[in-house]
Amino acid sequence: MALRDQIEALRDRTLSALDDAHDYYTYTKGAWRTLKLAVQQDGLKFSLQNLATQSTVDEKALLARAQRYVAQDLASATLQQFVSIFESFLSDALRLWLLAHPKSLSSRQLSGKEILTLPDKAAIVDALIEKELKDVFYDRPMNWSEYLNDRVDIGAPQPAEAEQFAEIKATRDVLVHGQGMANTYYVDKAGHAARAQSGQPLDIPEPYHHASWELIRKLVTDIGTGMVTKA
Repeated sequence: MALRDQIEALRDRTLSALDDAHDYYTYTKGAWRTLKLAVQQDGLKFSLQNLATQSTVDEKALLARAQRYVAQDLASATLQQFVSIFESFLSDALRLWLLAHPKSLSSRQLSGKEILTLPDKAAIVDALIEKELKDVFYDRPMNWSEYLNDRVDIGAPQPAEAEQFAEIKATRDVLVHGQGMANTYYVDKAGHAARAQSGQPLDIPEPYHHASWELIRKLVTDIGTGMVTKA
């Protein structure tokens, strides 16, 4: 398959995955609201048990939990998913590009020990690409777009979009590692787009959640289409 076709297919799969993740968020919220109406207006009654934890809830207890499940847990989980989907897309797109243009890795080096463990030239190229991408994604997200345009020169994302994504990724990292509280890492990585100071909670209101999805979807579209045009 030609490079342009591979990147185009990757772009489309990624957009579909982002849409699925947003559908999960939206329809799960809708399901909770439907349940709430059934309990409050229709008098639905039930009891559920978690056999693993031995906890039980009736309809009133579950609805009390539902507000937190939707506002915190569901929003947090899907925001993390949006970022992970984008990171996988960018990594896979760059890998495809570097495989098609291996001479761009001429300055990257492997040790003699690393080379001797590899069976052929293709494996050496793969190892160089993995080393390159590991260094790229260890860097700040603000620098990912610079690297991308050094390699492909597509003029996307715009600096303001890269800064906004850096804040979203920093939020994701706080949700995963910081129990939802902003820290010095978040403030440093988010830069001017920071939404909280160190020690403050990082909420995920619905407008922010949706704007994050829209931005990431736009980044995938712009980057994917730009790389297809250049391929």
